[in-house]
Amino acid sequence: PGDTCIVFCAPGYTIDGDPSVYMCGSARLYEGPGLPSCIANECTSGFPSGSGVESQCSGITTGDACLAKCARGYSGDRSIFDCISSGEFSGTNPTCTANACPTLSLDVQYRAALCSGKTTWQTCIVDCADGWSIDSDPSLRTCMDSGGFAGSTPTCVPNKCTDGVPSGAELKVDSACSSLVTLETCVVSCADGYSGSATTYECSTSGSLSGTPPACTPEICPNDVPTTAGIKDNCNDVEFGEPCVVSCASGYELTDGTSAQHWKCVWDSNSSSVALEGSVPSCEALKCE
Repeated sequence: PGDTCIVFCAPGYTIDGDPSVYMCGSARLYEGPGLPSCIANECTSGFPSGSGVESQCSGITTGDACLAKCARGYSGDRSIFDCISSGEFSGTNPTCTANACPTLSLDVQYRAALCSGKTTWQTCIVDCADGWSIDSDPSLRTCMDSGGFAGSTPTCVPNKCTDGVPSGAELKVDSACSSLVTLETCVVSCADGYSGSATTYECSTSGSLSGTPPACTPEICPNDVPTTAGIKDNCNDVEFGEPCVVSCASGYELTDGTSAQHWKCVWDSNSSSVALEGSVPSCEALKCE
């Protein structure tokens, strides 16, 4: 009896007031004013950390625990952290893997190849595809924690095709073919006097018109040389643009001052077809002697 002891706060707690003094009484029991007031200390170090890790450990005190998990946009397991008496958190950081954003799908004028395989919070540049010229700054896109990309698109202007316009006497080229811009099209058909199916040309991203010219075949003029007595010709199966000769038949001769006539297979705009054009020579019968 008569011995004393002091009761104070354990590690991890702060006393609010004075320690309590206990004395061993005559009944061999300790007697005292009561236990001291001990306030749990807040853990201030060893917080959960790592890429994509989040927690609710702020303000946690000795003896309590908190949950560490993967933030939105990341995948992984959860982990419990304990606030221990040293003022530190004890636990294992979860391993969090950033989620991949899906392939960025944009209109054809944009180039987004650099955005392939990006994960949460990674960034990439979007500019203009081949065949377009940028009329602004490139666009920065960010793979968001929601699983999609955020950001604007640049202004892309289609380029004008500068060569590859088909030419040839047998072709009728649409005037639009001279002013096409990337991916626009025009029609090339057969000129008057030729037969064939029209084809389409496209302004390619390389800056040239791309296409196959139509297979145009010259039309055949019908032989409509007058069947006047004394006239002969070689005007059967004459193709458009080609000549033939109309002259005097055997037993006939040209009158004075005339000659055989050269006819030609031409386009007749009135009938919208090919026709032979020329003059009939003046022929007279030979006199028998």
